[in-house]
Amino acid sequence: MRISHQMLHNQTINRMQQNASRMAETYEQAASGKKVVRASDSPQAAVDAMKLHGQLAEMEQFKANQDKGVLFMDELDSKLQNMSSILQRINELGIQANSDVLFNGERDLLNKELGELTEELKSIASHSIQGEFLFTGSAATGLAPGQETSPAKHILAARGTAVEVSIPAETVFGPNNELFDMLSTMKTALDNNEHVDLGAIKESSDRVADALALTGARKNRLDSIQNRMEDSKIEQKALLSKVEDIDFAEVLTKLKSEEAVYQASLAATSKLYTTSLVDYLR
Repeated sequence: MRISHQMLHNQTINRMQQNASRMAETYEQAASGKKVVRASDSPQAAVDAMKLHGQLAEMEQFKANQDKGVLFMDELDSKLQNMSSILQRINELGIQANSDVLFNGERDLLNKELGELTEELKSIASHSIQGEFLFTGSAATGLAPGQETSPAKHILAARGTAVEVSIPAETVFGPNNELFDMLSTMKTALDNNEHVDLGAIKESSDRVADALALTGARKNRLDSIQNRMEDSKIEQKALLSKVEDIDFAEVLTKLKSEEAVYQASLAATSKLYTTSLVDYLR
């Protein structure tokens, strides 16, 4: 077969371009740190990477929801702890009030302290975070405008998993605001020098204790969801790294090899063209 000078030229140029193209592709991988720079590099790997990126983005949104839920839970726990301490003090006032050795002036002091504690309980009962109430439902009537119609607060902690982070007011204050009715009755008893119903105070304290236990259980559940999601996120990132990230040592070695091949092709081509028709015409 006759090989013309033009044919040899074309073949040489094509091989040089192929070598240059491979070297450029490897250089781009080394510069970006990614195996797949364009979807055309590996369609299947590109699809897998997109799915993993989507799952990680979804996890980040769930994490933001979980953080907000933790904020609500921590605030709720703090307010319930305060309520428990206040009711404990109110119980102490009731025990003192039921003592037969108290003078009228001392009962007045107890009544004033009871009034301050009652106002503090009302403040806690109507507490909200970013306009959303911790205690919701019809039992919250009379505490804050709109509180009795406010819906229960839920957060989407994971796909298909919602966690309630508010507590129905009835759970804490009792049906029809029994807690505040009890405080009003206690005030009247102090005014009239009558015995205080300690059993009613204990019922209110027990409701708050039950609400604390419920909050603790929900917080433990949310912590468990967070821990599982963190483990899943680590696994997803490891998979994404396998799909996307290069082995730098391997790629740099490959790049050096391809540079050597390209330089060799340049050298060979330059020698091929040292002899031309002009040389024969000298």
